[in-house]
Amino acid sequence: MAEPTAIRQPLVGGPPASVSSGLVLNDRYVLESEVGRGGMSCVFAACDIKLDRRVAIKFLAAGTHDDDELRRFEQEARAAGSLNHPNVLIVHDIGTH
Repeated sequence: MAEPTAIRQPLVGGPPASVSSGLVLNDRYVLESEVGRGGMSCVFAACDIKLDRRVAIKFLAAGTHDDDELRRFEQEARAAGSLNHPNVLIVHDIGTH
């Protein structure tokens, strides 16, 4: 497995400070670079170091979120996870950090 690369773009508004300082999430995912950003979230390319594969990790944008926003974020993950098509991503996990 290749060594993780440094973040090429700033993590402003991205994952929590504890993640951005070590670039590792839950002792499993090494964040590599920001892929995209929207009104509610941002997506990072990462490496799953346990299964040696590339993944995308989506974070809610920084700030406080009410219960409705958290519910919508989880509902989106569940909807995407219920799909089965070669052109649609596979959701492996949802959770909080």
